[in-house]
Amino acid sequence: MEDVAHLYFMDLLRRSFFQDVEMNVWGNIISCKMHDLIHDLANLVAGPQSSIVNLDAQYVPPKIRHVSFDVPRDSSWEIPIPLFKANKLRTFFLPYQGHFRKLHVSVTVPTFLRSPTSKRLRVLDLHNLGITTLPSCISKLKQLRYLDLSRNFEIKTLPSSVTKLQNLRTLKLNGCSKLVELPRDIRRMVSLRHLELEECYDLTCMPFGLGELTSLRTLMMFRLREERDGMIPVNGGLSELRGLNNLRGNLKILSLGSRCLKSATSEQTEEENYLKGMEYLDSLELCWLISICPGRECIHDYYESVLEGLQPHQNLKKLFISGYIGVKFPSWMMVNIGLSLPNLVKLDIKGCGWKYLQQFGQLPSLQVLKLSFCSLEYIDNGGSSGGVDMSLCSVSYSSSATFFPSLRFLSLCQLGSLKGWWSGKAEEPITMTTAADQQQQHLFSLPILPSFPRLSTLFINVCNKVTSVPLSPHVEELRLRWVSWKLVHQLMMMSTATIPMTTTTTVKTLSSSSSPVPLSKLKILCIEDVVDLVSLPEEAFQNLTSLRYLKISGCRRLTSLSRRIQHLTALERLQLYDCNDLSSDDDVMQFQGLQNLTSLTIGSIQKSESLPIGLQYVTTLQSLEISRCGLKSLPEWICNLTSLQKVVWSECCSLTSLPEGMRQLTTSQELRISCCPNFLRH
Repeated sequence: MEDVAHLYFMDLLRRSFFQDVEMNVWGNIISCKMHDLIHDLANLVAGPQSSIVNLDAQYVPPKIRHVSFDVPRDSSWEIPIPLFKANKLRTFFLPYQGHFRKLHVSVTVPTFLRSPTSKRLRVLDLHNLGITTLPSCISKLKQLRYLDLSRNFEIKTLPSSVTKLQNLRTLKLNGCSKLVELPRDIRRMVSLRHLELEECYDLTCMPFGLGELTSLRTLMMFRLREERDGMIPVNGGLSELRGLNNLRGNLKILSLGSRCLKSATSEQTEEENYLKGMEYLDSLELCWLISICPGRECIHDYYESVLEGLQPHQNLKKLFISGYIGVKFPSWMMVNIGLSLPNLVKLDIKGCGWKYLQQFGQLPSLQVLKLSFCSLEYIDNGGSSGGVDMSLCSVSYSSSATFFPSLRFLSLCQLGSLKGWWSGKAEEPITMTTAADQQQQHLFSLPILPSFPRLSTLFINVCNKVTSVPLSPHVEELRLRWVSWKLVHQLMMMSTATIPMTTTTTVKTLSSSSSPVPLSKLKILCIEDVVDLVSLPEEAFQNLTSLRYLKISGCRRLTSLSRRIQHLTALERLQLYDCNDLSSDDDVMQFQGLQNLTSLTIGSIQKSESLPIGLQYVTTLQSLEISRCGLKSLPEWICNLTSLQKVVWSECCSLTSLPEGMRQLTTSQELRISCCPNFLRH
């Protein structure tokens, strides 16, 4: 039915009946608008049978079939009395209510449901009415197809009589955060196709027999509950999922691992797969909890056996795994994962116990990879359990087309045990071309790795043991926080490093002249809280010709920026925060080449007693913000900044006065000085 409706909708869309279509990441339409002229035409065709009425309507056409209201309700609103006389009413639809209100109308809902008006209802919208208990008389609405109870936060249970609505196809309970359980006899609702349970945080389990609703196409959440010995199970286990092969969209399975170990492992002896038949599912979330029950010493085996039975269909596009503490990979991840999940676009792994990942670089469609709070020591061990034979890796990844061929976004967060990309010794020295100080003279033993052919965004946060990652020729956004200074240098110097040629295919691939210069496409660079960073490599800046935004924060040992900062000809925004040792000496902060700089922010740099002289040549500067610095005064040449529109000083205790040249800044629109006590005194 939904498929036929989709064809009709797309036909109307092509004919411009709808506009401003919004789609989700999978290309599914989630909202649209109707042109005013088309809306007027639809109203003309519908006539008096369909109407949007005022909240306090004094008259409602007696033959009306479909009714909605023009504005959100207030706390005193009640269902209009004339509506009780509309005996042919089919649709009762409410406008969207942005936030919760305790409405008086919740008192009149039972009266409305008992009235003759409601008997023919197909669509009933009662969302966000402050309902605490759904009346059992709801079962009298035999023709009801659509029931929306979303955001009635006080509802804890539904009456068992709701299962008598055997024509009901859509039941929306989104945001019913105190809902504890669903009706036990939900299996009777044989027509149910959409069961929406988003943000039902207190829901403890799924009812037994849910798997018999084989027409279900939407089931956003499936929660397991621990069973106690000697009790007859009244809630459904994973086996309920076997028959739900028509599910679409997203499925989130919660509390994996929270069931009794004994019953859970016995269920797994059948070695059946619960999810492989769900060919229409786009997204799957597997969320685990640590089981607290006897036999905890076997918890790893239990986790591994459960995950073995959760192999998704190969059409899956997004996979999220959280809290899995098993050691072994399931077979569907170990044997050519590229064939098991060829359409996977996004992979998110959080808080898992694996020490390495299994050849995820072979996933042909993977565009987003997020790894966080894991015990990972290496991203890939080359397919072996111990060290890695890098000659095999060179064969496997000799072409960039086979190494994360579609990856565009990579995030590594809170991986405190991560040591590198590949395990084993497969390193050759790479010597920096110039040595300006001790850090720049450091000889790296960097692994010879293939490069990401399409990676555009790289985030690395709190991974202080990592010293190198594969090259990223196309990266446009690079954010580093709480990492080693060695990783900062490796990433910034990979375009200027002298790599000794070897006989391996990998090195020849990396040295190919057809490849773009790494970081030459970089537009955003943020380096934060790298506490052991003393300096930035000189040569690195000369290739950052596309850089537009540079932020350096929390690098308290950093003494200077590169002398070649003038090569950042495309830079528009520069932010420097909490770098106490950073000097503003013009020899190391050459701003003359920054002819596109429009915004400069300096904060918490106590050694900065004056603005760099080179800044006077940056006539494009529009915003200057300085806070918590040792700046005593502004230079007279500030009048040269003819484009300056915004000047802000805050918490600069040494600032005493402004230069006369400030009067010449005719373009200035905002001047703000706060918490500068010496300035106010003078």
